[in-house]
Amino acid sequence: MSGFHRVVGGIVPPSSWGGGNITDDIFDCLVEDIQPNDTKAWPATVRELLVKIRDAEIQDCPGLDQLVETLNDPSRYTADENNKSAPARAIVTAPGAPADEHREMKQMFSSAPAARVLQLPQPFREVVQNSMLWKWEGGQGRGTTGTMATLFPKDATQDVSFTIRCGHNDGYRLNDTYGFKLAFSS
Repeated sequence: MSGFHRVVGGIVPPSSWGGGNITDDIFDCLVEDIQPNDTKAWPATVRELLVKIRDAEIQDCPGLDQLVETLNDPSRYTADENNKSAPARAIVTAPGAPADEHREMKQMFSSAPAARVLQLPQPFREVVQNSMLWKWEGGQGRGTTGTMATLFPKDATQDVSFTIRCGHNDGYRLNDTYGFKLAFSS
């Protein structure tokens, strides 16, 4: 069994880890199992997960910091297994799919002029006007609406989300119209 499986298989999920619960040497067996001349790169998803755990769940853990640095060090991937005298080469991993990125929201914009809803193309205009929020805002005599919003991530290289609010049944109708597939359910 690899060091990664020995460690990960025997500990609690990262979301329940807290300060003081993990010793600095917990990742030592992983670091020791990574051979300096090993040309096999760990999958990008594993490296990305470890970075996310380090940044969000376990801060100030030198063992995890060393593991992440070791895995991301291109000098680890130096020799071709068939030709030990081959020149050093770095393995470049393709970036992950944008939909798989960890996104933290930096800003949300809303409260657009209500008249802007009339500029939306169909079927979006109709479904927004059918929403409970739109009807409530109209009953309050508001000149702005919260039925449309933009979400800007902290990372400027990530896409901005544009969100509309619509009625429940209209939401399912939009799913059918545009062929959306269930991505998550709770």
